[in-house]
Amino acid sequence: MGMGTAIRVVTEPTVPPWPTKEIQVTCSGCEAILGLTIYLLITELDPLLRTKYEYLGMGMPGMTEQYCPICGTAAG
Repeated sequence: MGMGTAIRVVTEPTVPPWPTKEIQVTCSGCEAILGLTIYLLITELDPLLRTKYEYLGMGMPGMTEQYCPICGTAAG
């Protein structure tokens, strides 16, 4: 870049919703196998996507507690 040249951000990068993954756990109350959708940890993200989230100051969304639909015990 030559003298007098400046770079500035015109538009913020677009970022998709926080990625999720499906895991299976066994309910401690009734032993049913449950499929849970959870957010990926920041360390599991693609490096480019992680950089975008960090630049924008976006942290992982909060996860709500999930309950077994059969017996009502907290899952996970």
